[in-house]
Amino acid sequence: MLILNCGGSLGVLGLFKYFDFGIDQVNNLALHFGISEIPYLNLLLPIGISFYTFQALSYTIDIYRGKLTPSKSFIE
Repeated sequence: MLILNCGGSLGVLGLFKYFDFGIDQVNNLALHFGISEIPYLNLLLPIGISFYTFQALSYTIDIYRGKLTPSKSFIE
């Protein structure tokens, strides 16, 4: 569960922050081979996504290490 949570959180962060950059790099490479371009996603970056991601990672890792006990309710 730790690897799944960390991978998912970092995957979502990477998608929003770096996916258009990756498409740009693929398009630059495709230009040399005469392949058509991939359209950009133009995703809006949610405010605070890095902060939320690293807070979620910290909470998950602290629970895994036994430094915190899991919350009983969603509101906590």
